[in-house]
Amino acid sequence: MVRTFLECVGAEEDTEDAAYLRDHGRPDRREVLSVLALAARLRLGGVGAEPRSRLWGDAIRAVALLGLLFHAVMAAMEIGVMPWLAGEFPPLPTPPTEPPFGLPGEAWRLAFNSVGLFAIAAFVALAVNQPRPARWLAVVPLVTDWVARTYEAVSLPGGTPPGSWLMVLVNTGLVLALVAFHREAPPVHTRAWIGAFVAGVLLSPLYVIGMWTLPVAPDLRFAALDWSGLYALSLSAAGVAYLVLHASAVARAAHWPLTLLFLGLAVLALRGVSIADYVVQDGASAGVIAVCAAEALILLVVCVPLAVLAQRATRELPMNPADVTG
Repeated sequence: MVRTFLECVGAEEDTEDAAYLRDHGRPDRREVLSVLALAARLRLGGVGAEPRSRLWGDAIRAVALLGLLFHAVMAAMEIGVMPWLAGEFPPLPTPPTEPPFGLPGEAWRLAFNSVGLFAIAAFVALAVNQPRPARWLAVVPLVTDWVARTYEAVSLPGGTPPGSWLMVLVNTGLVLALVAFHREAPPVHTRAWIGAFVAGVLLSPLYVIGMWTLPVAPDLRFAALDWSGLYALSLSAAGVAYLVLHASAVARAAHWPLTLLFLGLAVLALRGVSIADYVVQDGASAGVIAVCAAEALILLVVCVPLAVLAQRATRELPMNPADVTG
C-alpha cells in the first residue's frame, strides 16, 4: 500500500495519478506509520488470526517477554551489587576491580546502572498487560546503550568492539518486537512472568559469586560469563528444559520452539562475534577461545532439535490456536 502511494509521486503531469497527487498530496508520516502498524498486526496475529500469523505473533511476543525479563533480572542484580562495588559494606570481602566502562566517571556509571530501573519497569508493565507504557520505558535503557557505545566509538583508542554493536542491535530488535503487543494480542500470564522475574532475582547472586569467585583465571571467568556467555548459557538451559518438557501440557504451546530458536540464533551470532573480539582486540588465550567456543557449540547442539520442532509446529498448525500467550 505504501509503495502504491509513493509511485504517484513520479507520475507524469498528464496522467490520472498526477491529478490524484495534486488533489491529495504525498501520504504523510502518520499515514505511512498506520499502514506499517496494520501490516505488523496482520503478520503478527493475535486472537482470531489465522494459525500461521498467530504462531509468529506468539513467538515474537515471547521473544520480547524473555528479552525484557533477562534485562530486568540483570538490572536488578546490578543495582543490588552497586553498594558492595562502591565499598560501602566493610564486613563483606573487598570488591574486585571491575572491567573497563565506556562512559567516564562514577557519576556516569551510577546513571547508567540506574537506568536499569526503566528496564525493570518496562518488563513489569508488559507482564501486567500494559504494552504502551512498556514500549516507552524500554526505549530509555536502549537509548542509553546507544549513547555509551557511540561514546566508546569516538573517544576510546580501540573504539567500540563489533560484539558490543551487535548487542545493541539485538536489544533494539527486542524493543521493536514490542510492536507484536497490539490490541488483538492475547493477554500475558501475569502471575507466571512475575514469578519468573522473582525467581531470576533470587538466583542472580549465583552469577555474582561465579563471576568473582570461580577458582579459574580471571580472563576465563569474564569470558565465560560476559553478556554473550550468560545469554548462551541461559538459552542453552532453557532449550534443554523445553526439550525435556515439550511433551507436557505446560510446554505444548506451538510457538515455544520457534521463540527459543530465534533467540538461540541471535545469541550464536553474539557469541561468535565476541570470540572474534577477544582474539583481535585482547589477544585472547587458547583457554578463553575454547571456553567461548564450547558455549557456542552447546547452544548450537540445542538449536538443532529446536529447529526440527519449530518446523513440525509450523506444519501441524492447530485450526483453533489458544487465546493466551504463555
